[in-house]
Amino acid sequence: MSKTFSAAPQTRRSRPFRALEPFARLLLLMPLTLSLGGCLNWPVFSWGSGQPSRETTAALTTPGVEDSLQRLKETFEQLRPNHQELRPDDPNIALFGEILGRIVQDHVRVVEPSTLIEGAIKALHKVIDGKSGETSPPLNDRGLMEVAITGMMSGLDPYSSYLNPENYRNMQAQTHGEFGGLGIEITLDPKTGLIRVVAPIDGTPAAEAGLRSGDLISEVDGVSIKGLTVVQAVFRMRGPTGTSVRLTVRRGETGVTQVISLVRRVVKLHPVQFRVENKTIGYVKITTFNERTSTELEDAVAKIKQTTGHQLSGLVLDLRNDPGGLLDQAIAVADDFIASGEIVSVRGRRSAEGRSYDASGDGLIPGLPMVVLINGGSASASEIVTAALQDHKRALVFGTRSYGKGSVQTVSPLPDSGALRLTTARYYRPNGTPVDCVGVSPDLEIKAPPTPGHPEEPHQDPATCADLSVPPIKPSLLRMADYCPDGPQPLASVDTKAAAPETASTGGETPTPTPASPPTTDDKTSAGSPPSAPPPLGNTGAGTGAKAEPDLPLRCAVSALQARRILNHP
Repeated sequence: MSKTFSAAPQTRRSRPFRALEPFARLLLLMPLTLSLGGCLNWPVFSWGSGQPSRETTAALTTPGVEDSLQRLKETFEQLRPNHQELRPDDPNIALFGEILGRIVQDHVRVVEPSTLIEGAIKALHKVIDGKSGETSPPLNDRGLMEVAITGMMSGLDPYSSYLNPENYRNMQAQTHGEFGGLGIEITLDPKTGLIRVVAPIDGTPAAEAGLRSGDLISEVDGVSIKGLTVVQAVFRMRGPTGTSVRLTVRRGETGVTQVISLVRRVVKLHPVQFRVENKTIGYVKITTFNERTSTELEDAVAKIKQTTGHQLSGLVLDLRNDPGGLLDQAIAVADDFIASGEIVSVRGRRSAEGRSYDASGDGLIPGLPMVVLINGGSASASEIVTAALQDHKRALVFGTRSYGKGSVQTVSPLPDSGALRLTTARYYRPNGTPVDCVGVSPDLEIKAPPTPGHPEEPHQDPATCADLSVPPIKPSLLRMADYCPDGPQPLASVDTKAAAPETASTGGETPTPTPASPPTTDDKTSAGSPPSAPPPLGNTGAGTGAKAEPDLPLRCAVSALQARRILNHP
């Protein structure tokens, strides 16, 4: 089924949402030189329209910025052999200036250049004091500048980072299946500095080992990863297929840790799984939004219709523990169920930098009732789909509040053959509220059986949420008794005998290309009161298809659909 989406961008000076332009923007970069009393010229580059905006120019030419840059220069020189003075044409200086200019120009929040530079100075002082956390502190100019850049970006948000040439090549190679992964979406936990699991992907080493949303990873192969960026942690976990990696994982508020071993492999993802429940109810689970998701969804619905003898009476769309994926696929999936209207809008820092995506009028099951299942592991693209269906009153949402990851990361190459991954915009649902930090609240809250250490609220991230004043949307006052008055009933599944084609992925937290490229919406199981001590990690059945406990949200959804209790939901 071919789709044409309405994307109506307003006129704007810079266009960070274009598809392949970031890979050609280096040809358009124009330097802005900041003079530091004749001591050193720092070439600062901006990107987008080919020249820095007036706002960026003004921000980068204040005396405070010049003073900070001078102190950075002096700190950098303290770490060079014999305190050698930096040359004005030093390529590392140019790289720092390039990244600084891009952050000031395009980050989703207004960031003071002096604050960024102070972060770089602080990181270099840790090297001077021997507190950088590196076993062998990099003392060459390139290594020192990477320390400075990482320090500069550490205060932005968990998703923005610098990819040096090696990491950028590894990221590109990963998309071709040359590196093994664990099948896990991760982010930075701002409170602990550790790596937090957003969600494991079903059928991957991470899910099979029992990793869960909310788990904190503190060590990889016995080496602490505290203080690393998400990208740095990802590359610590990746490696050749067939090799093992040991993760030290903390679960729950007790802080009890365990070491688990996983074997890296090229993950074979089935983005769509489906079956028929109780003869007339379709069940579709989307595990990730990759380039095949919408096509496999359409095939799945067609086969479900055939299996039911074209007597399909309702559909359950399961987006639990789906960490997200490609924006265009989220739009395509939502469009499969929405007749008209906005699906999602993307808004940058400036009001002129916006784009909305509308439904095309197609529909796979027009008029049939739907229930969407979500939990704390539903993030990004899965939140876009859920919010669109909820706002258009196309489906009821059962489960627990979603993760709240609704920001856009743009990856653009740098002159050093590395790349900059920068949060440049946020996603907004049709009712105008953000997805980022707020998440999506269910219409009917149904908690899964208690598991340890999983908060019900989305994980707030002060770095990206500080300028969002919109309170979380409270769940509707719907009751379980209204939809499952007899309690969730046992299910009678029908195997459709139609496995989805395999697509290769190494899993892992993958940096996001630019939104029209298309972007990933680049990514937690909710719990009640945790028991006194967490169970062993190991293989708990989470994410593997094993059902240690009855699937209450799914049972209730099927019961409600079969009894026709949500034909005319509010």
